[in-house]
Amino acid sequence: MGIKTKTKKWFLILLQEWCVMIFVLCATVNIEYFKNNGEAVAFGNKTVFEESNTFRTLFSKWETELLNYIELRNIFETKGEYNGNKIIDVRQFVESHLAANQETVSIGYYLDDLLKWGQAGLFFE
Repeated sequence: MGIKTKTKKWFLILLQEWCVMIFVLCATVNIEYFKNNGEAVAFGNKTVFEESNTFRTLFSKWETELLNYIELRNIFETKGEYNGNKIIDVRQFVESHLAANQETVSIGYYLDDLLKWGQAGLFFE
């Protein structure tokens, strides 16, 4: 081996060591800090999860889903059981989700009929 070959070898080993050190440094910084809704939070921080933005966001989504589920159960069920003969006023249902309740005149449909039409691909615009 010539001097040039040894020099190249040591240079590449030194370069490899520097790359490993930079990688470890970046990984440490990345593990120590992360972004959470625009806030930098350190893992050493003693923040309680229930007081974090992540918890508030998850709780809000869960609460909305639960309230929607309760509302839909009240619409589609009678005494806690599915009632296909229950008449659903489609217009009132849609408007209750879009705006404040207003006096409207519309037609009600049986829940079973609505499901059959939906499964058959029947829809109106």
